[in-house]
Amino acid sequence: MYKFGDIVLDDLEGFGIKEIDIPLLPPSESDSIETWSDNGDIFSGSRKKKRQISIKFCVECDDEDTYDTTVDAIADAFDVDTPQAFYIEDEEKFIYCIPEDEVEFGDVVIRDNKCYGEGSVSLVAYDPYFYIEEAKIFEGDKKITYTNEGKKPCPCIINVNLEQDACYLQVSDSNGNAILLGTYPSLVNKSVNEKENQIDEVCETKTNFSNGSFVDANRVVTGGVDVCAVNEGGWAIVANDYGSGDKWHGPSIRRNLIPDIIDFEVQGYFYFDSTGKLKYNENASTNTTTTTKYKVTATSIALKEKRLSSSKTIKTIKKGVYLTPVKVDGKEATNGWIKTTYDSKTGWAKISKGLKKITTKTSNYYTNHTASLRSGASKKTKLLATIPNGTAVNYLNITSGKWSKVTYNGKTGYVWSEYLTKGSDTTIETDEDIVVAENQLGLLEMYGCDVNGVKLFKFMLCDDQKYFESNYPVVQIGNKTVLEDKDFKLPEVKFTTTTEGSGDKLTIKKHYLNMGQYGDWNEFKGHFTIKREGTKWSVEVVKYNSAGEIVKTVKPEDIRDSDFPTGNLNHIDVFFGQYGEEKAVDTMTLNRIVVNKLNDTIQEDTNLYIFKARDEISIDTLNQKVYKNGELFMDYIDYGSYFFNLEQGENAITINSDSPISSSSVIFNERFNR
Repeated sequence: MYKFGDIVLDDLEGFGIKEIDIPLLPPSESDSIETWSDNGDIFSGSRKKKRQISIKFCVECDDEDTYDTTVDAIADAFDVDTPQAFYIEDEEKFIYCIPEDEVEFGDVVIRDNKCYGEGSVSLVAYDPYFYIEEAKIFEGDKKITYTNEGKKPCPCIINVNLEQDACYLQVSDSNGNAILLGTYPSLVNKSVNEKENQIDEVCETKTNFSNGSFVDANRVVTGGVDVCAVNEGGWAIVANDYGSGDKWHGPSIRRNLIPDIIDFEVQGYFYFDSTGKLKYNENASTNTTTTTKYKVTATSIALKEKRLSSSKTIKTIKKGVYLTPVKVDGKEATNGWIKTTYDSKTGWAKISKGLKKITTKTSNYYTNHTASLRSGASKKTKLLATIPNGTAVNYLNITSGKWSKVTYNGKTGYVWSEYLTKGSDTTIETDEDIVVAENQLGLLEMYGCDVNGVKLFKFMLCDDQKYFESNYPVVQIGNKTVLEDKDFKLPEVKFTTTTEGSGDKLTIKKHYLNMGQYGDWNEFKGHFTIKREGTKWSVEVVKYNSAGEIVKTVKPEDIRDSDFPTGNLNHIDVFFGQYGEEKAVDTMTLNRIVVNKLNDTIQEDTNLYIFKARDEISIDTLNQKVYKNGELFMDYIDYGSYFFNLEQGENAITINSDSPISSSSVIFNERFNR
C-alpha cells in the first residue's frame, strides 16, 4: 500500500508506482576534534541527516476525464505545508515526508486506446526514521518499566498526575538523562507560594456560585444561577435562557471571595465563538443509531475514578481506542462525562478531553468509481480524501444534480453524483459536522467588585456585528478602558433583493448576506489576566490554538492612574449577554476562574510551588514541550534538562517529585531504519 497523508495513492484510478528510490539507511554526519599532540582526530559524535525519497509513477485511464481526475488528485495529495505520514508497502509503518519540489508530470499520450502519462515527485524526510502506527503505552507511578522493540531509540510522551501541591517534577531515564521542572525544595526554608491561591474554580459545577447583580448601566440582568448550567461538555458554565430586552440582556452569576483581597491577580478562562467550532456537541449526530461509541482522538486521555477533573486517574487510554458508554439514569453521557470500562477498570472519561462520538448509520449508497471527496461542489476545490470504488458513504443530499454531499471517514464534502450508486444496506461509522453561523451577537463579561459593588475591573469579549464574525476583547479598570483590540475594518454589508407580487402590490425585500470573519480574536480559546500590586496594574489577553500554544497576546505596559479604584476585591460577577432578539453567539462559556492573593515580599531563598494537587503534566520529548492541564507550560524548565529518547529493549523511567505520584504513563511509536 502507498498512502500519503489521508490519500491512499493505490486507490486512485489508473495510478501505479514505477520506481521508488529510498536509501537503505539515512546518511550520517560525524564530528571530530583535531588535536596537535596526537595523530588523526578524536571522534566526538555523529547524527543521522534527512533522507531523500524519489518516486516515479504512471497513470493509465480509459478516458481523458478520469485521467484528469487522477492527475488532479495526485497534485492535491502532495500539496501540503507540513510533513505527512507516508506508508510505503506497509500498512503499519510510515515515515514523515514533505515534497521538496513540485510534482513533475509529462504530457498525456494515447496508448492502446488509453490515456497514459508519467510523473515524479521528490520527498524529503527531515526525521529520517520509520514509525510503527500502533502506539505502545506503559503505566506506573514513580517508575514506569517499558519495552521498546524498535531498532532505534524513539521519542515519547510522558504523562504524570500529581496528588498534592509540588515545587518540582523530575523525569529521568536509565542513562541519567533528566527533565527537571521547577526547583528542588530546601528542607531548611519555609515553602510558600509566589501567589497564595484564594480560588481555582474549574466551573464543572454551579455549587459555589450565587445570583449576580452588578453589570454596567446599559446591561439588563434577566436571571441568575437558575438559568445557567454546566454545558454538554461538562467543562464550563453557560447561559440557558437570556430572558428578553431591547438591548444587551442576560443572566449574571457571582463568585464570592472570603476574605477580601488587597493585592490580587485574577484570571478568567473563556471560549467565545460564533461558528460552533469550539463547542462540543454530544448530540451532533442526527442519524438513526444502532450503537454508540466514543473514539479517543487525543494522544491519550485519563480514566477518572469520579466524574471530576480533580479525581484520581485510574487508567490512561491511548489514541484510537473505542469506548462503549455505560448508561447512567438512562443517559449515555452525564454533564459531559461518560462512564465506561477499559482494561477491566471502570471509571469516568471527559468528552471534551479528546473523545469523539461515533455512531452507526444504515447506508445504501456506494461509489461505483474511485471518487474525489472535495471541500466544495467543484473540481477546483481542495481534495479532502479519495474514496475507493465500492465504498459505502453517508449520503446527505444532492447539491446541484452534478454533485452530492456525503460523509466519508469523518470528513464531509462533495463527490460527483454519477460516481454514486444506490445498493443494498450496510452499516457505517459516521459523525455529523456541527452547523456554523456568522449572524450571531454576543457579550461575555467578568467583573471584579468591592464589598459595596464598586467595579474594580472588567474583562469583555464581544461580537456586536450581525453580519460579520468580528470578536474583540476589552479590559477596563474602573470605568477607564485600558485595552481594546479592535484593529480591523469592516466592509459594507452586502445584500440581495427579491420581489413579490406585481403592480401596486409589488414588494421588494432585502436579504443581507453573511460577510465572513474579521480580526484576530475569532474562535477565542484563552484567558484574561489582571493584576494589582499597590498602585501598579497590569493586564494581558492570551489566545491559544487547539494544541494549547499561544497564538496571540496583547499586554499593555504597566498602567497607573490616580483615579483607579482602590477598594479590596470582594467578589466576581459574570454576565452572559444577548442583544435584543438577535441570535446569541452559540459558544459563550465560563471555563475557569483563578484568584490569587499576591504576597507583599517573596524571599529568594524560599521554595516555590508551581504545581497544584491533581495537576496533569505531559512532556513531549519529540517537540521538547511541556503541558500542564493541556496548556503549554515552559517557564519552569531547568536549563540543564535533556529531552531524552527511549532506549531499545526493556528499560525504566523514574519520576521524582515532592508530591506523591497518583499515576503515570509513557506513550510512544517504535521506529526503524526501514
